[in-house]
Amino acid sequence: MHRGILVDLLDRNDDHVAALPSGSFDRQRDGQRPGVVSVCCSDSRVSQEGMFAVEEPGFLFTSGAIGNSVSALVDGERVLDGSVAYPLGHTHTEVLAVVGHTGCGAVDAALTAARTGEFPAEPGVRADVEALLPIVEAGLTDPAVVGEGGDVAGDRAGDENADNDADTSVRDRL
Repeated sequence: MHRGILVDLLDRNDDHVAALPSGSFDRQRDGQRPGVVSVCCSDSRVSQEGMFAVEEPGFLFTSGAIGNSVSALVDGERVLDGSVAYPLGHTHTEVLAVVGHTGCGAVDAALTAARTGEFPAEPGVRADVEALLPIVEAGLTDPAVVGEGGDVAGDRAGDENADNDADTSVRDRL
């Protein structure tokens, strides 16, 4: 890591700590009970805390994975990923928000794989894209996604759906 980036990162952490009111972590010292589990894409353009204006610790339990993945392959079976299963099962959190965004590289890679059979070279990325493939393939045959005539409007429909999701607050969906 470049020294300048590390210094900037540590300075930002100092600013964050200085901005917290005294005793900010007192309620979480003996455990956590976040109000929301948020799953978001691992993308530097998408800040989970920022989109929900979360400044205090303890409200939001975050999980990030490319393509908003919430599953893991265990003994050949798809199961709920531990980063989502843990807070839902052990912190008594009852709200799960899965947040999408436009221009998702993982979704684009899955779309490419569905159309051409080409996958990313990195084994971990390939595994995540393979997990998304059934969802993308189902979307490619869904008239609501593809549009009439089976054209590539699915790309635009996916972007529009993500835009609609971003424009609609979680509260409106409850």
